[in-house]
Amino acid sequence: MILHELRQEVYESLMELPKNHLVTMHSGTVSGRDPASGLIVIKPSGFRYDRLTPADLLVIDADGNCLDGNLRPSSDTETHLYMYKHRP
Repeated sequence: MILHELRQEVYESLMELPKNHLVTMHSGTVSGRDPASGLIVIKPSGFRYDRLTPADLLVIDADGNCLDGNLRPSSDTETHLYMYKHRP
């Protein structure tokens, strides 16, 4: 599993969403970008928060290609990629 620390950070941020009543069931996405490699960790699509672990998070490149993980990336992936491409 690559980007273990970033996966943990993204996971902890994701867990804050339902805890603070910002999402229900599986809606809402958090991602994080590794500054050294440019790779992105993102939540899989339709995955319930109460079943999510850091290992379930996906690692994708800047074009959205999945490099680590078996699930489908979030439906919000294109939005996250757009933001990462347009900010330092």
